[in-house]
Amino acid sequence: MIDTSSPGFSELLEQALHMKQYVKLAYFDDIHAYHSVNVVMKVTDRGIELSDGQLIQEDWIVSLDEVKAPGYENIDDFTCDC
Repeated sequence: MIDTSSPGFSELLEQALHMKQYVKLAYFDDIHAYHSVNVVMKVTDRGIELSDGQLIQEDWIVSLDEVKAPGYENIDDFTCDC
C-alpha cells in the first residue's frame, strides 16, 4: 500500500526535486486548471520549474507518482462538472 501521509509525500517531493528524474506530477496552475504530466522538476528562485518550462508553486501540487499531497488525500476525482 502506498503511504499518503505528509512525511512520505515530503520525502518524495524532496527526492524528485534533487534527483532530476521523471515523475508523474498532478497539479493545479495559477488559474486552477488541473494538469497531469510526466516531468523533471527543479527548484529555482522563482518556484519549481518543470522540464517543459512551466513554473509552479509547491502548494499547487496535488500528487507525485500517485502519492497525494497533504490536503488532497481524500479526493479521488479532480474533474469539474462546471
